[in-house]
Amino acid sequence: MKGKDTQTKGNHLQDQTAKNLQEKAKWISSSEETDKILRFQKPFHVKKGLQSASLLACGLGFYDFELNGKRVEQGYYKPDFSDYMRRNDGALTEKANEEYYAYYHTYEISSQIKYGENTLTVEVAPGYFNNTDVKDISYWHFGRHRLKFVIALYYNSGTEYVLSDENCRLAVTKSASTLYLGDRIDFTEKDYAYTSASVINEEINLIPSTSYGDTVGEIFYPKLIKTDGNRQIYDFGQNHTGGIKCTVVGERGTEVTVRYAEVKGNDGELNFKTSSFDGETPQTGKYVLSGKEDEISPKFCWYCYRYIEINSTKPIKVKNLQSLFIHADLQKNGEFSCSEQIFNDVYTKYLYTQLCNMHAGVPTDCPHREKKPYTGDGHLTVRSVTYSYDAERFYAKWLKDIIDSQEKDGYIPHTAPRMGCGGGFYWGYAIIEVPRVLYQLTGNKAYIEKSYNAVKKWVECFSDMHCGDYLPKNNGRQWCLSDWLSPEEVRVDTRYFNSVVYFLSVKGLNAFHEILYGKPSDELTELAERIRKAINEEYFDREHYRYSKGEQGETAFALWAGIPDKEYGCGLKESLRRYYTEVTNGHFDTGIVLTPILLEYLTDNGMKDLALKLMMQTDYPSFAYLLEGETTIAEHWSKKWISYKFSEDSDFTVEGGGDLSHCHPMFGSVVSWLFERVAGLDLRNAYKKEIRIKPQFTKQISSAKALKRLSTGEAIVEYNTESGLYLRVRIPQGFKGILELDGIDGKFELLNNGNVKDVEAKAGLSLELACGEWELKAEG
Repeated sequence: MKGKDTQTKGNHLQDQTAKNLQEKAKWISSSEETDKILRFQKPFHVKKGLQSASLLACGLGFYDFELNGKRVEQGYYKPDFSDYMRRNDGALTEKANEEYYAYYHTYEISSQIKYGENTLTVEVAPGYFNNTDVKDISYWHFGRHRLKFVIALYYNSGTEYVLSDENCRLAVTKSASTLYLGDRIDFTEKDYAYTSASVINEEINLIPSTSYGDTVGEIFYPKLIKTDGNRQIYDFGQNHTGGIKCTVVGERGTEVTVRYAEVKGNDGELNFKTSSFDGETPQTGKYVLSGKEDEISPKFCWYCYRYIEINSTKPIKVKNLQSLFIHADLQKNGEFSCSEQIFNDVYTKYLYTQLCNMHAGVPTDCPHREKKPYTGDGHLTVRSVTYSYDAERFYAKWLKDIIDSQEKDGYIPHTAPRMGCGGGFYWGYAIIEVPRVLYQLTGNKAYIEKSYNAVKKWVECFSDMHCGDYLPKNNGRQWCLSDWLSPEEVRVDTRYFNSVVYFLSVKGLNAFHEILYGKPSDELTELAERIRKAINEEYFDREHYRYSKGEQGETAFALWAGIPDKEYGCGLKESLRRYYTEVTNGHFDTGIVLTPILLEYLTDNGMKDLALKLMMQTDYPSFAYLLEGETTIAEHWSKKWISYKFSEDSDFTVEGGGDLSHCHPMFGSVVSWLFERVAGLDLRNAYKKEIRIKPQFTKQISSAKALKRLSTGEAIVEYNTESGLYLRVRIPQGFKGILELDGIDGKFELLNNGNVKDVEAKAGLSLELACGEWELKAEG
């Protein structure tokens, strides 16, 4: 009883502290707009008899703080990015739900508090909140970066609060650390010119954070590859995000420039063009030395690089150079390996690419040029991420961003939180895919419940975009893409593509309806059928057995979605096989959306040989070509820009040919195929405590293994066919396994806990496995 009362009292005190943060603490900042790092100080006195102390704080854009000269915690890029407050800008469509908020963090600071005088020091940088270094995207600038905090000092006699207000001291430093332009640090500044902070009388709703920022996941050490006077070039061996850490010694006033690059050019020099649209603005850090030992370390921005160039106006000495790989704090709990090296390369290089694109609570398209949370890019890889990482909390937060970004007409924007940018209808499909994957993995219906009304509005918005024929014409925005980044300019019919997305969205809503209400909706079932018939009437070419023009995955999209009438299924499958055998010669011609869809459909529908051929090609376009010489996944098959249009209706073509990013995760969406089809560990039914084991390539691939750590234990599928089939399966507590092996014949031994059972397969094998360790091997 005493423990319960203590807990109740503790919760009450914490709630009161949070209320003081929202209502009594004040937002403080500089009096004028600046991109400099703001340095706040608040001295406070602690009496004897302190029982405990906590700090609740929010710094917008990013912040970090020290208590009595020591950093309180090690997270980077706090707080997570959100749609902080309303922006009065015509470039943004009105939201359906006018909810805005920022995240605050809570820290237990008792161990760092001392009796007597204490000082809290906080640095705040612009981050996503006060972004002014990309001048042509003003509509995601929210205002001056700022700070709000409350320190709660808990005594037996009561609680005292130290609040952010005009009595806090502020120094507008000489240094800057902005999201895109990077660090501009002046080490000559040691004595800060403090004045009183300015109060900003704007309300921002604060909610508790579930994240404590990004973390250092790995440290890389350099190899010096070139020296030229005061210029050195280093290779860290791996493209990654974060920043360098080192000590630099040089004459006071010496200017040091660090430029970051993903790749080298043909001339052996670093290529800075892959990380900027204009091809001229490199990722750069600039430093002015103090004349003593100055420590360079990541501040409030991240770079993406494998190589760095350090140049200085006078000779310098660089000591203990290393690079911190900083990314979202995710626990790895899945593994994949295979006898086919190309699959291992796809997997390992994807993992680095994906982590490079998970910062500040959002998945991004690239970690340098844009740093934007595209809904399309983000949802295409959500399944792949969740096979290797405990990412539920990360995507639960991003799902809230997606729901809260929905526009008044129901459209899901191309980025969440909203930052404008291009995309199409399939980008908005994130409102279905993200909660579906979370539900499939956890069985938590709350994800479906939270999303249901937003999905309903999303489906309703399609009705305003067709003229009664169920074929949406356009999305009413500048950008209306179909697929994106195919080997050649995208030729997929946009209206056809978006009509299929409409059909999928209605089916998705109906599936959510069944989960919540126990049965499908008759109305939605009828609507889906009308859309299906309309697509067949308009786009099914009965003469050539194809949809639309039948290229770049158009036919596969219809088959995967379940559009065709049953009597045409066999003819369409054969047409699809002929196209990818004879026309593309066993190569992909698809982009980021239709590549995984094509691969999954071929594998699941009797064409696994063709799927394997596409995946194992070595010449262009192929994954081998895409990954050659890379440590992360490039943005496009060719590693150069293709020509493209904003939409099918556009008369303007943007000419391709320039350098593009070498760190985009979207093509890594095929990693879920590696787990589910190659290794055979399929967790899409985990919500009903069922694990499907169905390796599809035991006749073509000599060995593969997949592992996923679930809450009750490890799920493992491992096979080897070098001397007859051997399969090992582990089913964790509380789950059952459904084993399906197609096309195998013969007698096998099934082993479980020392017990042996003889089983015979005739053109396949299907077994239900209880939790525990199982082995299946050919007799003899």
